[in-house]
Amino acid sequence: MGMASSTGQVHRQVTALAAADLPVPELGAELSAALGGLVPHEGYCLIGFDPVSGLRAFQTGRDAVGAYVARLVRNETVEHDLHRFTDLACRADPVG
Repeated sequence: MGMASSTGQVHRQVTALAAADLPVPELGAELSAALGGLVPHEGYCLIGFDPVSGLRAFQTGRDAVGAYVARLVRNETVEHDLHRFTDLACRADPVG
């Protein structure tokens, strides 16, 4: 999709990607490219959760973060973490 230069363009790209029927690794790469112009980053981890059960539905990552996908899963599911992703998603202020 290419790199966007404005918040509005990025919003439109992310919205279109959310509706696209892409394989998860490709979706992660496209989201990373779309957001990269506004939020520079060296890697990413894209995780999807079932909104009812909180169970992880999918996960992909690349570059600096991709090597630690198994570690992220363990942290989220086994270890005590004050800012679990499923907890943050349910908060009014989802920042930890």
